[in-house]
Amino acid sequence: HCPFNEPISGIVSYYDRLIAFTKRSIHEGVVTPTGFSFRQIAGSAGFSSHHAVCKVPLSGKDVLIGPHAGGLIACAGGEPISLIAEWELVYPDPGIDLNDLENACAVCWKQKSIYLMASKLNGRTSRNLTLAYNTSNNRAWLWSMPFGVASLAIVASPAGEEEVLVGTEDGTLATLIEGDTDDGQAFTGTLLTHPISPSQTGQSIELVRVSVEGRVEGSTKTVGLTVYRNEASQRWTTGNVPLQTGEAVFGTGVFGTAQFAPGDFARRQVNMPNGTVGRSFSIQATLQPRTTLR
Repeated sequence: HCPFNEPISGIVSYYDRLIAFTKRSIHEGVVTPTGFSFRQIAGSAGFSSHHAVCKVPLSGKDVLIGPHAGGLIACAGGEPISLIAEWELVYPDPGIDLNDLENACAVCWKQKSIYLMASKLNGRTSRNLTLAYNTSNNRAWLWSMPFGVASLAIVASPAGEEEVLVGTEDGTLATLIEGDTDDGQAFTGTLLTHPISPSQTGQSIELVRVSVEGRVEGSTKTVGLTVYRNEASQRWTTGNVPLQTGEAVFGTGVFGTAQFAPGDFARRQVNMPNGTVGRSFSIQATLQPRTTLR
C-alpha cells in the first residue's frame, strides 16, 4: 500500500534494500515485528517503468536512474534529483510519449558510463529512439533505431568487454558496434553556435570570412558550413570546407609560445559571399564521422 493508492510500477534491489516505486513515490522495504512492510522515502517523484530503472555508478556510488513524467531522475535512497529537468531539452517535437514510459526499457553501459533508454515519440507506433545519458559529464543525446527496440541487455564478451544487445520489435537480435555508417547511412553531427555579435554597438557589419580549424579521421575530409544572419531561421549561405589532415598551416604568434600546425589539425579560411552583412551571425558546422573541431 502507498499513500497515493497508485499501482506499483516496479521493484528493484538496491544494495541490501528492496525498493518499490510508483510513478509518484519511492518506498523502502522494512522488517516489522509483525512481518514486512514498506515505508515511503520519496514523495516528490517516482519511476515510471520497472524495466528502465538501472543501478548506475555516479560520484563513486551506485544510484538508481530511471524515467519520470517530468524527466530523467536519480535516487540514492532519499528524494530523487533531476538529471534531465525536462524531456523537451532532448526530445524533438512532438515530444516523448509519456503514456508509453511505463513500457520503456534501459541498461547501464558501465564501461562507457552511459545509461541507455529506449522510448518513442508521441503519435509513433515504434520505440525507435534511444536516449543516451553520459553519467561522467551529464550530457544526453538521442540515437535513432529505425527497427524499433523491444528490449535491452548487457552481456560480457570473453575478453571482458561489455556488449549492448538490442531485441528488436520484429523479433531479431542486434548489437552496437563502432563504425562510420549504420546500414549504409553515414553518421553526421551538427554544431550550431549562439548568435555572435561582432559589433558591441549592435551595428550591422560585413562578415568577410570564417576560419575553421580541425581534423577528419574518417574517409570524408570535409566539414559543411552554414551561416545564418540576424537570428533568422533561413540560411544565408552554405558550402563544404575541405580539411585535409597532416598539412602545416602557419600563422602569427609569439615566438616560443605559439604552436603552429599542432598534431594533424588543419586550418581553413572560408570567404563569405559579397553582401554578408548583419548585426549577428550564427555558424553551423555539419560534421562527418570522426571529425574534431576547435
